[in-house]
Amino acid sequence: MINTLRWVWFSLVLAALPAVAYADLADEVAACEPLEFSTCVALQQAAASRKAEVAALAARLAAADTSAAVTAKLALALALLDARDHSEALQTAALRLAGKPEVADVRAAQARLGDARATPVLLELAKPGNSPHAQLLAIGSLGILRAAQAVPVLLQLVQDDHLPQVQAEAARALGAIGDKSTEAVLLTIAGQPGAVVPVRAACLRALARQASAAGAALAALLADHPSPMLAGAAMDAMGAAWQPWMTPAVLAAAAMPGLRADAAQLAARHAIAEAAPLLLSAVQTGGAQPDELPALLECLGHLKPMGAAAILAARLPAAGKAEKILLLRTLPKLGDRTVVPELVPLLQDSDNQIVSNTVYALENLTGRNLGPDVLAWRKYAGLDTAPPPAVDAAPKP
Repeated sequence: MINTLRWVWFSLVLAALPAVAYADLADEVAACEPLEFSTCVALQQAAASRKAEVAALAARLAAADTSAAVTAKLALALALLDARDHSEALQTAALRLAGKPEVADVRAAQARLGDARATPVLLELAKPGNSPHAQLLAIGSLGILRAAQAVPVLLQLVQDDHLPQVQAEAARALGAIGDKSTEAVLLTIAGQPGAVVPVRAACLRALARQASAAGAALAALLADHPSPMLAGAAMDAMGAAWQPWMTPAVLAAAAMPGLRADAAQLAARHAIAEAAPLLLSAVQTGGAQPDELPALLECLGHLKPMGAAAILAARLPAAGKAEKILLLRTLPKLGDRTVVPELVPLLQDSDNQIVSNTVYALENLTGRNLGPDVLAWRKYAGLDTAPPPAVDAAPKP
């Protein structure tokens, strides 16, 4: 009898353990400040190995006694975890918070999970008179849902110059929805010199998402704008509806710091050979910024300008590890075997990644499978060829 009672007690304890453990995730998520996937360990663990606890988090979200602030956080957590199986919990929480400021967060979480039931409330929250936080959340969410019925409201907002943040967010939402009837308004604002730059840039990017030919034509005139934000948006818009006559705008951008990467991508995509010398010069002189270098090297690998391999190989000795790897990945695309002798010494580098990427470059340049055998590569490259013995020209007696 005692053993039976003990077993019953032990079973009850075991049955209670999962509930206790599952409740922990909601507490940990609520404690994350701010709630971002990149910094909230609880979210990362839930995505990797604690998925069973997500159901308890959803139950906590829907519970009547969960505070509005915690509900908003847990709703965002479900969205970040892409927990589409728990859409009903979000709907329950949204209905419970109707009329409270935090309802915007819950409805935005629904939108991120593709639940169109959030649309009517989001349309109301997007209108003037709500808090900027609620407005911005609602506008962005309507874009995520691609809610065509939101276009009239968004068009009004994008033309209201009282809150540039709202204008820009409305432009981004219109771009996501993709309604071509909005092109004229977006073009007008993007081309207004007096409009706020972030708003103009957002309108240009919206036109890019619509693949607007008129937007691309306007963008070609703005590609040399002194604002990198607007000029970068112009490059996107040109790329979305490219015409060969836009080539001079790309060449101008190829010589401008901050725009070289965008220019390089367009040059590679549309085989603009004239851009190669400008980009190669930036690499040779060190004018290219570290964040531009990958795009520039990718473009050079596509365009294969004369002399590029020698210039890239000359950078190897002084380059840091990340740049060395980029250079070694690019050199085979250029197909110039004359740089092989300059690569062989890198096989003796102390870093295994440098060695493996050097082997990759050598084997792809030459078609020879010699692995990391330094002596074999030195022999192949002619680095160990002994000079011929001297011939005594004097006649023997």
